Amino acid sequence: MATTLRRHLCVAVVGAASDRLEALRRRWDPVMAGLVPAHVTVTYPEETGDDEMLLRRTSRCVALTRPFRLRMGGVFAEDDGRGGVFFAVEDAEQGWTRLRRDLLAPPFRSLDFPPHVTVVHPRTSRHGPACLAELADQRLQGEFEVRELLFTETTDTEFRVLRRFELGST
Repeated sequence: MATTLRRHLCVAVVGAASDRLEALRRRWDPVMAGLVPAHVTVTYPEETGDDEMLLRRTSRCVALTRPFRLRMGGVFAEDDGRGGVFFAVEDAEQGWTRLRRDLLAPPFRSLDFPPHVTVVHPRTSRHGPACLAELADQRLQGEFEVRELLFTETTDTEFRVLRRFELGST
């Protein structure tokens, strides 16, 4: 069987905001929760395709980006939960939005998917519809500060942080 390799730029969900979130992820998708910590993706591999260019841009962008806060939000799903269950992440300070705009300038192309944390992923759990039925209309409380971006590599069996980029490094 071929190994899936994916590289992302993301931010870790840290502090009190992650406690209940991680418990829900372990309950509904223990495979994913055991492999990949709760995070908010900043760039997807389908958007970039050139890791070296992405890393150069990231070095420039983070130097000019101050830490910012993200807030947990409500539940949403794709295909009634069969395509995944997520908690929205509110970008009140527009830090995530600005980073994506700057990082995904041409020749990269932005996908239109809102900031979120995955509770159930369809590759690793079939519990999406049941999870959605139980969590529908719920919101997670909590904010967390983003101080760094993580360039990560995920395979079917491993999650690694390849590089850390501290925000506001100049």
